[in-house]
Amino acid sequence: MKSAHLAPIILLCFASLAAPRVAYADTIGTLDNLGGYTGLDATADLSLTGATGWKLTFTLTNDTHQTIDLNQFAIELFSASGTTTVNPGATLDGVGLVTPGGAWEYSANENSNNGSGTCKTSGSQSGWICADTDAKEILHPYSVSSGASATFVFTGTDTTGTLLTELSLMASGCAEAGTCWLDGGHNNANKWAV
Repeated sequence: MKSAHLAPIILLCFASLAAPRVAYADTIGTLDNLGGYTGLDATADLSLTGATGWKLTFTLTNDTHQTIDLNQFAIELFSASGTTTVNPGATLDGVGLVTPGGAWEYSANENSNNGSGTCKTSGSQSGWICADTDAKEILHPYSVSSGASATFVFTGTDTTGTLLTELSLMASGCAEAGTCWLDGGHNNANKWAV
């Protein structure tokens, strides 16, 4: 009698583990006034595809009154219990993010180091993706003019399926392009970081 009741429970548990994820598309966060600068805003839209796929669109909008620089950013998408991968072919404003001679690099399971403007290289931050302008070990900050935006698109997979519902962002740049140490300037008075 016990085994008759136990079998349906085991089958039910197995069926729920094998079921595909429900498709999901949502804005996981909008952060206004990054680094205390009015008009410097970020939005992240995440959609899930298939059993393990995901697509992230990250937009940095500059409504300040001057050109700003973006040096790096990292976004936590999934809980830290699984393995996240990011596919080749990420784009910045519709152009390949990593091109021959390009300045950007990106990876999964990395976090950023706001002090240096680069991603950590330990690979120990499951669920995060990170991008920086330190390809070939030379910083190339990305300038965003006043009234413009920079849109990054990434795709990848994650084995957890445990999606975070709030944007966790680390990013840094210079509030006045060309004035900070990381972008060729002489001090960090205008550096912004979140």
